[in-house]
Parts: sequence; structure tokens; C-alpha cells
Amino acid sequence: MTRAVPRTVLHAASFAPEHPGNFVAALEALDRAGAARGFRQAFAFPAAAAARPWLADLRAAGRDVTTLPPGAGPLAATRALARLARDRDAVLLHAHFGAYDLPAWLAARLFRGGGRPPEVLWHLHSDLERGGGAARRAREALRWRLLSRRVHLVAVSPHVREQAAARGVDPARVRVLPNGVDTGRARISDAEPSAARAAAGIGPDRTVLLVFGWDPERKGADLALEAMEALAPGAPGLVLALVGGPALEAFVGARYGGTPPPWLRVLPPHAHPADYYRMADLFLSASRREGMPYSVAEAMANGRPVLASRIPGHRPALEAPGAVGFGPGDAGALEGAIREALGWSPEERARRGEANRAFADARLGIGAWTEGMLAIYEGILG
Repeated sequence: MTRAVPRTVLHAASFAPEHPGNFVAALEALDRAGAARGFRQAFAFPAAAAARPWLADLRAAGRDVTTLPPGAGPLAATRALARLARDRDAVLLHAHFGAYDLPAWLAARLFRGGGRPPEVLWHLHSDLERGGGAARRAREALRWRLLSRRVHLVAVSPHVREQAAARGVDPARVRVLPNGVDTGRARISDAEPSAARAAAGIGPDRTVLLVFGWDPERKGADLALEAMEALAPGAPGLVLALVGGPALEAFVGARYGGTPPPWLRVLPPHAHPADYYRMADLFLSASRREGMPYSVAEAMANGRPVLASRIPGHRPALEAPGAVGFGPGDAGALEGAIREALGWSPEERARRGEANRAFADARLGIGAWTEGMLAIYEGILG
């Protein structure tokens, strides 16, 4: 009996951070699950990803990985994707994070393979922002009102689908699939909580609030700082741990003139963020806008109570019994939520954390996401 040739999905992902995060774990899970359903996955990343250890790990694991030419603009990326799609006989081009949406669309038009051109799928991972000058608005109108008619779309939340529809996309073309988290990977830790605290200069008797602030404005780092400024005088044992890169460091430096308050720790991104989750007592997400953040689900998977702004991207997480919502963009509301959480007994905090862990495993795991993604592929390809 002849075995069917796997159908190839070529992912074009404008993704090159220092650490792989849950996104790469999701792609690996999709590759494993897809093999049993007659799919194989190939991955194209920007040239900047070539130096990342996680890319070498993907190759060592036998994944089909390539990088696009250095400094590749849209036309160079288009040519590279068209060549990759032809060489791998791809049936679907799956573009992530926006930068490769137009090149994927053009690559399908330029396809010169032996069969029909690949279908194109745009994956909307984040809130769709408005604004910009006239040229940007014109490009956005072309993208959403015209080009989207020839592609399929998947959004991480109903809110993002609504945003796409408001920009002229036919909502019938947009499937909704919430992000899934590899809860096993999210729990991988290098250090005991006490050691992680010591490395961050935090004593064992402190209460730690953890915030991820790689984009300070989007993630509401200013709101967390404002809330802490109000809380700190009456709570000397409270510490705010802000995790982020150069943008966060510059933001904090500008706010405090190079002398941060004693209750603040600015920490770098970590290959195993579970070290940070496990050393924290509470996880805060003060985001002003999100598609659906991985970090909230990862914090829940690590058994931490979560305080999150009531934005559409947080709605799935706020259904968890150990999560507390507060008004978005409101430092006073965040302060109130923190005060409420600080009033919990150790037993109440532990109960909420364990409830979140169970919720993450049951509702936010990677298995449902991979099954959903493969079902979308089958719906597109027939």
C-alpha cells in the first residue's frame, strides 16, 4: 500500500528574539501532531534568527528550518518564500506576526511549482493597531480590504477577528483559535525559587509581584510602577520584578533618572521563565492591548494567582477561578486589585494558584491548539 506524501506547510515567521518562548514550542508541537495527520512543517525565520541557539536546536531535532536573506525587504522576502514554497512543494504558506503577510501573498502569486499555487494563511497574533500617516493608512486599506480576499485568516481571539472585520475583512474568512501553552515546557526551571530570588537580590521574606514589560506602553509597565509607588510606603516587604529588555531598561531609567527605587528589580529575559514565575507570589498583567498573551497562561501553569486587566485578550484567562480582573489603563484599579490580593491568607493564595494550574492544563494547553490548527489546515485544503 502506497503511503500518501505529506502535505507541506511553510511557516514564515518574523520572529527572532533571544529566547524561543512558547511560540517555538507551539510550532514544534504542531510538527509532531501534524505528522500523524499527513502534514509536514517547514519554517522560515529572519536572518537575525540564525545566531539564536533555539534555531540550532530546531535543526538538531530534525526540523526543516531556513532563514531569509540578511536585510531582506518585502521583494527579497517574496522571492525567497516563492523559492522555498516551490522547492518544498508547499500547499500552504502560513505567515505569522504581520511582516511576511504581503510577501506570502505575492509568493503565492509568483509560484512556479508543478502543482497549484499554495494557499495563504495570515495569523493575527496581536491587537490590530490603528494610526500612522496617510501612506500607512493606504497600505493598511490595501492589505485588509483588497488582499485579504485572496487569503485565509486565523485570529487569537474574537476581539481580533472583530478588529479585522472593522478594517474591511470578510469575517467569514477569519477563524478564531486561542493560543495554546505547552504547560510542560512552561514549568521547566533551572533554579529553586529561593535561588532565583537570591540571584535577583530579593530576600526570602519579600512578597514578589511579577510583570513582563518588554513593551512598556503596551504591557502597562507605567501602570505597575504607579501602583507600586502608591503601595510601597505602607508595604515595605513588597517587591516589583519587571522583566524586559533594552526598551524596558530605557523606560525605567528615564522615569527614575538612573536611580530606581529599592522595591524595584528590572530583570532580563530568561530561557526558562518558570524561574521567574516560581519565585513570584503574584503575576500581574496590566496590558492595554493584547491578542492573547502567553505569559498569563504560563503563570497559571506554574500555579500562580493572576491579576489581569479586563481587556478582550485577557477574557479567556479571566475565566479562571484564581484570576482577578481590574479596569484597563487604570493604575488605581491595579493598586486596588493588588491590595485585595495582599489580603489573602497563604492558604487562599495557594488555593487560587492551584485552581489556575488546573485551569491552564484543562483549557489553555497546547494539545487543543494543535488540533485546532490542523483542523483549520484541513478546512482550507479540503
